[in-house]
Amino acid sequence: MRTDRLRRCFVFMLLPALCHQATPDSSSLSWEDRNMYEIQLRADTLGSSNYSRKIRPAEQVHVSVRYNLLSINTLDMRTQTFSTSGWLTVKWEDRRLAWTRENYGNLTYMFDTEDVLWRPELIIDNSVPFLSISDIGVINDNALLLRVRYDGEVVWEPPGIHSVHCEMDTTYYPFDGQKCALDVASWAYNINEVNLTHLSTSVNLKDYVLNGEWSLLKTTLLRSELVEEEETFSQLKFIFHVHRRPFYYVINIMFPIGLTSILSVITFILPFESGEKVSYALTVLLSYAVLMTIVAGNIPPTSIRISVLGIYLALILFVGCTSVILAVVNLYIYHQKDVQPIPPVLKRFVRCLQRQSKGSSGVKPHRCTSQQKIVPADTTQAAWEDTKADDKTCSDGSTWPEVAMMLDSFLFKLYVVFVVVTTLCFFVVLSVGGYLVDPTLD
Repeated sequence: MRTDRLRRCFVFMLLPALCHQATPDSSSLSWEDRNMYEIQLRADTLGSSNYSRKIRPAEQVHVSVRYNLLSINTLDMRTQTFSTSGWLTVKWEDRRLAWTRENYGNLTYMFDTEDVLWRPELIIDNSVPFLSISDIGVINDNALLLRVRYDGEVVWEPPGIHSVHCEMDTTYYPFDGQKCALDVASWAYNINEVNLTHLSTSVNLKDYVLNGEWSLLKTTLLRSELVEEEETFSQLKFIFHVHRRPFYYVINIMFPIGLTSILSVITFILPFESGEKVSYALTVLLSYAVLMTIVAGNIPPTSIRISVLGIYLALILFVGCTSVILAVVNLYIYHQKDVQPIPPVLKRFVRCLQRQSKGSSGVKPHRCTSQQKIVPADTTQAAWEDTKADDKTCSDGSTWPEVAMMLDSFLFKLYVVFVVVTTLCFFVVLSVGGYLVDPTLD
């Protein structure tokens, strides 16, 4: 009896070791043995009558989704589209596919396509189709394998180039920031059948490649619900906060605009005798028209949000148009004949400008000037004195050329102050407002 008892204890002590040795290890198995175990596993799970890819694995399937960003391709303001490259990581649990590892050579994973395995029907519901109707936003790939773990966890990672609609705020272009979202929803199943949740707290940026035009500030996640015909569907938003890199636009747009705005005031200091006042003003005006065409080509044609840069260009274009008109008017005044009387109002205005200009320079205003005339050599001394006295006249802006020159001087100062102050104000508003104001996401 004592010997039998010792023998039983010895057997029970060796039983775990014997069982461990009886269970094959997948790493020590040959390729043929692993194939045999996997074929048997597929026959017992996928080939059984208890599994159908058209039937949900549970009454309510909890599906977790994460977006993995590779790159920001384009953010087109004209078409208001946002394009990214990346892939989705989708996880859910299907207990019908679980197995005991020890019974199948310690196999950990099994792979198959969506033609065999059940998966949730997901779409990107703010997708913008370009090439074909298949680009409407349905996420599918018949050649992509799904990974099934022994405990029933299924992982599906469909990649793609995702182009979505993004309503953009062009107020502070080109110092603007935008918010664009990628919306993932399940339209085949309502929230009681498939419930979508976020797999992580942010977008995965481990493989993200920097974009030359846009800098990615941060990413946020949002979960919402959609109600369609008394059915509620879950929706996930992956929001990208981006800001434009303005250096390219400062060099190629802002700097030329600032220079051209300053060139528009030089019209008033060109001499009348040069004959280039009107042609120069028209050249500056045409250059502004070209700049407005370039800027308008990048801004979407919408009246919901008006660009500050567009307002500035409109003001400077108005300055260019008025400078052409005033240049023509001044030329007309300059070439007026002396027989035409100068209006009293215009004469008083010119005298006021003369007093201000001479008073500000510290010089006492001189109203009268003398004009020399050629007299015969035999003229007596008395007659010469009388001639000098008669030829002393008061100019005080009473001739048409003097009026035109005083108007040019006044308009030059006025336009310089207006253009410089307007340019500085608008550039400060653009640069500061673009960084402080965050556009809203509708």
